[in-house]
Amino acid sequence: MRTKTKIVATLGPSSQSEELIEALIVAGMDIARLNFSHATPEIHIETAKTVRRVSERLGKPIAILGDLPGPKLRTGEVDDPNGLPLEPNAEISLVFDAAHTTAERITTTYPYLGDDVHIGDSILLDDGQIELVVTKRVNEQEIKAVVKNGGRLKSHKGINFPASTLRIPALSDHDKELVKVAVRDIKVDALALSFVRKAQDLLELRAFLKSELGDTLTPIIAKIEKPEGVDNILSILDETDMIMVARGDLGVEMPLEDVPPIQKRLVDLANSRGVPVITATQMLESMITHPRPTRAEASDVANAVFDGSDCVMLSAETSAGAYPVEAVRTMREIIVSAEASGYVRVDRNFVLPQDEAEYAMDSVARAACVLAEEINAHTIICATLSGRSARYVAKYRFSKQVIGMSTDDSALRRMAFYHGVIPLKLEEIKGFDETLNMMVAIGQRRGVIDNNGWVVMTAGHPIFQVSHTNMIKVHYVGPAETPAIV
Repeated sequence: MRTKTKIVATLGPSSQSEELIEALIVAGMDIARLNFSHATPEIHIETAKTVRRVSERLGKPIAILGDLPGPKLRTGEVDDPNGLPLEPNAEISLVFDAAHTTAERITTTYPYLGDDVHIGDSILLDDGQIELVVTKRVNEQEIKAVVKNGGRLKSHKGINFPASTLRIPALSDHDKELVKVAVRDIKVDALALSFVRKAQDLLELRAFLKSELGDTLTPIIAKIEKPEGVDNILSILDETDMIMVARGDLGVEMPLEDVPPIQKRLVDLANSRGVPVITATQMLESMITHPRPTRAEASDVANAVFDGSDCVMLSAETSAGAYPVEAVRTMREIIVSAEASGYVRVDRNFVLPQDEAEYAMDSVARAACVLAEEINAHTIICATLSGRSARYVAKYRFSKQVIGMSTDDSALRRMAFYHGVIPLKLEEIKGFDETLNMMVAIGQRRGVIDNNGWVVMTAGHPIFQVSHTNMIKVHYVGPAETPAIV
């Protein structure tokens, strides 16, 4: 069974081979995430080529999401692959240095430790698993701390300063180089910007894409993982193409108990505006080392579906875990059950676009969904150049299925992010009615359109020659005489 909620799977050492990528797609992966915080650009380029090759062979458009490291601070390289033991009450140094990290001297990438972090501040390592407390300023680039909660520290683990205000740009020089690789060499279908704090962060990335790469089409995902991002969510939603509720750092930067209601609020606000939203982090965390998840994890995935997430994401479960295919398959099974339960939220106070052209497209999508529900149509087909009209239809959560038909491969991959949208390739364009009939035939051949019943179609007229959807057509599929619409 197809799921309306899409699955994002992070690719890494456990899932980079052609065989495993094919198995992940068959298991239910819709979006392949490349985490630029790990591995080299060359590895990501080769992985992306494999995804595209397998996707084409299987005939299923798979989007590639490039996730930028952003201004997240990380520890340095550790020689022991099992990590360094940091014992409680041990005194250590944190220092801006490119040298390797040791149990006595943790290196990091932030040059203003002594100025921006103060005595008594908490420092959290590895998503809060290890906690330090600052005891002394040595100089601008070094501080002393004592270990409050110990653990084993591995290479390149994140550092969070929940009590400190740091001087960090939205887009680092390293990010800019990775953006070039992602857009120019990989041709990603979306870019995720980490630690978005305000709408201006997104505008900076858009300006860089346009000025350096001439790119105005690549969708941007705003990762919400800092308190400022939560506070500024309305203006961020105005500027972003999608958001990600990145609960890992969000739960470190803010009180853990605040994350569940924040998640629900962010999903609700994004849904009301038709902005696709990804819920991420530790969804099936135990499947990194076990073939089955905990009951709590299953409930977590289901609740993300109930809330209205467009996508749910697997991170280490598929990139570094022992059971990557099982993790995707399990997530898919949970989604299928959740979507069939009747508990998925559909009541929204929808926000309508202010732009006149966008308002018109939104209105056509809303009318198509109302019409399809009224006549009990089993499918809405969106003929779309860019995928935008399918995104508008996805906003209104038609109860049956939505098919996005396009001649453009990049548009098909973008539609992999949209709730309930099945992307299908249209190989050629003929006359208006003939093209619409071809789309129905393609859906029937692919087994996603029933041979009897009503189909509602949206398109631009002339078809694929205008930049906006301006037409709705009701079409009956089947050999029987067309029944009357009551």
